Amino acid sequence: MPKPIPKRATLIAFEGIDGSGKTTAANLLIERLGAQGVGASLHLNRSLGPVRDALDTLAREDGYHDRFDMFGSTSAQFMGALLKWRELLDIEALLARENHVVVVDRYIYTHLALAVAHKTTNEILLRRMFGVFPTPDLVYFVDVDPEIAAERVFKRGRDVNSLDFLTRLRDGYMSLPEMRQFQVLNGGAAPATVVDDAWRLIEAKGLFPVEHG
Repeated sequence: MPKPIPKRATLIAFEGIDGSGKTTAANLLIERLGAQGVGASLHLNRSLGPVRDALDTLAREDGYHDRFDMFGSTSAQFMGALLKWRELLDIEALLARENHVVVVDRYIYTHLALAVAHKTTNEILLRRMFGVFPTPDLVYFVDVDPEIAAERVFKRGRDVNSLDFLTRLRDGYMSLPEMRQFQVLNGGAAPATVVDDAWRLIEAKGLFPVEHG
C-alpha cells in the first residue's frame, strides 16, 4: 500500500445517492469559490457504468443474473472500490497545493455505503485500502427522498437505479459512523438554495477567508 497522502489544500467532499443533486451542487460551489477569488479544483466522479455493463453482460452470457450473482457481492463490489481507489490517486498533486480548495464529487464514503447496501463482508479491508486518503475538512451529504432521486435518474437517461437500490444506498450512508460529522444539505431544494446552504457552512467553519456580497 502507498503511504498516506499528505494534504495541504482544503478538501471538500460531496456525497449522496444518485439523483441527489450532489454533482450540480459541487459545480455551483466551484463557481462560487471562483467568484470569491478562491483557487479551486473540481474532481468529478468517473462513472463505472461501462464496467458494470460489461461485467453484467459477461455474467449473463455465462448463465448468471448479473455480476453479483457471478462473483458474489463482496468481490463484485471490491472491483468497483478498487477502481475508485485508483481514480482518487489523481488528486494527490492537487492536495499538495497550499491556499487551494479541492472539491470531490463522491469520495471514499460512497464505497463504504455501497458495501453496506450490498451486504459485503469486506468493510475492514475497504477501510484499510481507503485509509491512504486524507479526511476531508468538510463533507456534504446531499440528502433526498429516494423516490425523487429515482425519478431524476430516470429522466436524465444515463443510468438505471432502482428505488430499492437507492433506498438501500441511503440507508448505507446513514449507518456509517462518519455520518455524524457530515453536513446534511436538502437535495430536494433548488440548486441555488443548496449551494447557499453549503456556503453558509463554509463561512461558519471559517475554512478560508470569504467576502460577503
